[in-house]
Amino acid sequence: MLLKEKKLVAKLSLANDSYWLGETMDLAVTLDSYEDLDIREGRIDLICQEESTDGSFESGEPRKVYVHSTIVFLRNERLAAGDTRVYTPRLPIKRTPPVNYRPTRGIDGRRAWSFRWKVVALFDVSTGRDIRTQKTVQVFV
Repeated sequence: MLLKEKKLVAKLSLANDSYWLGETMDLAVTLDSYEDLDIREGRIDLICQEESTDGSFESGEPRKVYVHSTIVFLRNERLAAGDTRVYTPRLPIKRTPPVNYRPTRGIDGRRAWSFRWKVVALFDVSTGRDIRTQKTVQVFV
């Protein structure tokens, strides 16, 4: 079996494991390049996954996943083989609560929801497979 090595390895670190809406996440992204390559864009997304406690949305789907907050921190960057670069982007978390957030969480007879969050670093590599790395994080509403 022939395995192709990765051209780029990304590592993501968070200053904290939990945040409140409205806070700013301090991040560190390390890129290790194993070939000369061009990165068209690097971005950080805060992804929210809403899950209904009864397992279904009005559409019949058990969950809804969307980008809550995002920032582009890198554009048109060239990395040479052997390069290691460290970036320290800051992601402002929007104050907007998740779409189905209700302070009562089902006590008033409405459907209850759970929310899972993850921070995803995405890199659009011009001459190869795009790179993605992620970390689970807790966001308090």
